[in-house]
Amino acid sequence: MLFSIIIPVYNTEQYLSQCVDSVLAQQFCDYEILLVDDGSKDKSPLLCDDYAFRDKRIKSIHKSNGGLSSARNTGLDKAEGDYIVFLDSDDWWDDETMLTNIAKSIDELAPDVLCFRMKKYLQNVNSMFSPSEQVDMDDSQKADVQSMIKRGLFGASACNKIIKRIFLEKNNIRFVQGQLSEDIEWCLLLLHYGRSFLYVDKPYYVYRKQNGESISSNVGRKNLEDIASVIKKYTSLAAKDVIKYQAALNFLAEQYVLWMANSTLVEKEKIKDLLQEMKRFWYLIDYDWTPNVRKVRKIRFLGFGIIRKFFGLYLRYKR
Repeated sequence: MLFSIIIPVYNTEQYLSQCVDSVLAQQFCDYEILLVDDGSKDKSPLLCDDYAFRDKRIKSIHKSNGGLSSARNTGLDKAEGDYIVFLDSDDWWDDETMLTNIAKSIDELAPDVLCFRMKKYLQNVNSMFSPSEQVDMDDSQKADVQSMIKRGLFGASACNKIIKRIFLEKNNIRFVQGQLSEDIEWCLLLLHYGRSFLYVDKPYYVYRKQNGESISSNVGRKNLEDIASVIKKYTSLAAKDVIKYQAALNFLAEQYVLWMANSTLVEKEKIKDLLQEMKRFWYLIDYDWTPNVRKVRKIRFLGFGIIRKFFGLYLRYKR
């Protein structure tokens, strides 16, 4: 089969049907769905079993609670498709031709990684927001990683990427269990090991915002610690081979700027040590492929502290 669609499930009974039905509505049928129940305490496990009973393409997998990374890794261990697709159980796809179009692109170029766009649904106000920028590319084409990062097309999300399963297995790419903001390191590994990328300029994925019951969590010290750990780890590797890690450094620079902004959501007294530590990586803003980093670089004379506060307000307003 071509696609293995991995859907981690945790206490999302009110959204799960919309999520799974958006896959079942696809015109393309050569796929399996792996519903990985991560120890849900609501009726989600029963819904997973019911879907598996009604459709042989669906597998219902139950495990003790281990977090998003653990659930995704369980799905990866069970997957049999040529390409891996991740879909969070409180999100959905809103184009029935998505898999058909992507299958055609994959058949032509067989990339290691294919990327597509996402759009946001604001749960509290019942509004959908699509990305405004249209990319001056063909509908689908081989993608230069530098161009993708500059245009914001390679963000830190596993859900807007489709990855060749043999590529993941060959390079032993898995999510780090117990780590929050786990998509950052995952995407860095895709950048490092990937040899061929494809971009499809369609916002197929709908990301539900303001859902308190999501498997994702709000920003706290643990999130900031984990992101800081990834930044420290990969900047150290990049220092040994700057040319090879150019894409990773520019990707990390974007995460660094976002880290500064998100750190304003946590009481300063709780993260004083982290702030002092992260000042050492101020040099990352020299890697300014992305618009956010370019903005910061222009006002770098204001210093870490002022820019952190300013950019925190800016990104909250923008969101």
